[in-house]
Amino acid sequence: MTGWLNGRTEARFPKPAQRSRKPKRVIRRKAKRKAKLHDADKLFSQYIRTRDAWECRRCRSPFTPQCAHIVSRRYRSTRFSPDNAVTLCHKCHLHMTWRPLEWEVWVEEMFPGRLGILKARALAGVAKVDYDEVCESLKAALGVKT
Repeated sequence: MTGWLNGRTEARFPKPAQRSRKPKRVIRRKAKRKAKLHDADKLFSQYIRTRDAWECRRCRSPFTPQCAHIVSRRYRSTRFSPDNAVTLCHKCHLHMTWRPLEWEVWVEEMFPGRLGILKARALAGVAKVDYDEVCESLKAALGVKT
């Protein structure tokens, strides 16, 4: 196609801008770590529900038990701590998620003093969690063969 472009198609169809990308090995390493975190979360949830006999600690319902963290999972130092989680049914978990003040009152009634200890531990922080070690200890606690 010649004419007013004089054979230059670059002017009509410019090349897309080059994006800088992370090396694939960095992406793979993050994907592996995320997969290990997912496995550890699944095992931890199973451990907590088994510990609490697969029933809600609030209403004693055996339907749709879920692992509820007292202090948010975003804090690595308390994420896999058994005293930071309880089993709640889906309905109670949703109810308490949207009512954080009621949640804190209920936790303080059920486990006096635990909330303050967990908050202090969460704020102290931890550098890095070894998810392989967490998975192995949870499998041992559950009696799962590796």
